[in-house]
Amino acid sequence: MEKMEKGDRFGKLTIIKLGDPLTCRCDCGKVRKLAASKWGQVRSCGCLRLDIARERFLRDNPGKKQQPENLRGFIFGRLRVIEYFGRAPSGHPLWKCRCQCGAEHVVRADSLLQERTRSCGCLRDDTNRRRNTPDKSTLTVPVATQRLHDQPRSALTRTAASSETQGL
Repeated sequence: MEKMEKGDRFGKLTIIKLGDPLTCRCDCGKVRKLAASKWGQVRSCGCLRLDIARERFLRDNPGKKQQPENLRGFIFGRLRVIEYFGRAPSGHPLWKCRCQCGAEHVVRADSLLQERTRSCGCLRDDTNRRRNTPDKSTLTVPVATQRLHDQPRSALTRTAASSETQGL
């Protein structure tokens, strides 16, 4: 690790006080404490992420000058923004969205713009369902379900042969 000095820059951060943690000032004006081991990995106070989201928005919506104040009508993943809902206690704007599945969901504007929220939760459910659906070659069918002498009733299973599954 090379020696760090006061005034060194990485990304948008400038070291203003040495030590562990380092005290850094971002180009946006915020002061952030940063573990010395993270120097060279962290590029901003978090504002860079918003800049990237803003650039993505401008790229995906040609002709727009800046991030819209009104998101009504925009589509983010499976969500279509239908109306302004108010502000969260943190001060972030909230928007009511309608998902493709029909559910309504209230989402923070920054979550939409940074693509952290893309559905009401149905996208995660669909993905999990798709991951957990068994392959048809591993389906099991009952082999025996009758009592043999004093044995308890059991449902023994084995991998189905292709000839046995044709009737299912």
